[in-house]
Amino acid sequence: MRLFMPRLLILVGFFLFLNSPSALAAGHAFNANFTVLVEAKPSQEQGQFVAEYVLDRAETLRGEIATEWIGRPIPTGVGRTSITVHFHPGIESALTWAKDRPTRTLHSVYLRTTPERVQQAVEEMLPHEIVHVVFATQFSHPNRLPVWIEEGIASRYDDAQRMAIRQETVTWWTQTGDWPQLATLFDAKNLHASDATGYAAAASLVDFLLSRGDKKTLLAFAADGNATGWDAALKVHYQIQSVSRLQSEWQAWVDEAGRVAMQHRWSSTAGQASRGTPPGN
Repeated sequence: MRLFMPRLLILVGFFLFLNSPSALAAGHAFNANFTVLVEAKPSQEQGQFVAEYVLDRAETLRGEIATEWIGRPIPTGVGRTSITVHFHPGIESALTWAKDRPTRTLHSVYLRTTPERVQQAVEEMLPHEIVHVVFATQFSHPNRLPVWIEEGIASRYDDAQRMAIRQETVTWWTQTGDWPQLATLFDAKNLHASDATGYAAAASLVDFLLSRGDKKTLLAFAADGNATGWDAALKVHYQIQSVSRLQSEWQAWVDEAGRVAMQHRWSSTAGQASRGTPPGN
């Protein structure tokens, strides 16, 4: 996710980490694009292993995501990024603080997890954050992509559990008719990590727009939406007349996708029953 918490809290937390006893012998790995710092838990060797693992994954993801969305890798050394892995019991979290003024020289990624889950957590959370790194480099401050588009794209790289939770939210909208308003989403300057509705809407709407055009079209729409307004950008790139019309077409698309999925489940269940196989076995 993009930064949403006050910067002072991040800086204080990072200062405390750097000055903690465990950080004095932390795992450290770097190349031209990333610097990784990991607490030395449960040992210095483990911290170093994790640092090198994170560096390798970050470098691979940087190349893959940039090629997929921009059409080419980002040049080496452009958009340099620090990644800090902090071990702490409780809820796992991740955030990216992109360069937002000339005096800052690095993007910063922060991952919080436990030593027992660190490799799995890196696989689950790092791809999402590297999407932010790639787009914050390609569309640098003050020309960042709209938060809902960037989070919607980043959500495509989430793990299956997070995707399933968002799908439950979307299904709830179709059943209750309590749809979020896209005009409100478009105006959002940030999405809080706890905003399940915002994340689900962003991910679903990005999926819808990608069903109507390719990735290049989506990014051009994002840039024009920032520059000329969303109604004008929708007309140019998707032949949709307004945000209110987009709301209607998106809801219809989600409803239809839900009906198709339900029919598929019914057909699968009926097929299992005809073969004498209990559903779910």
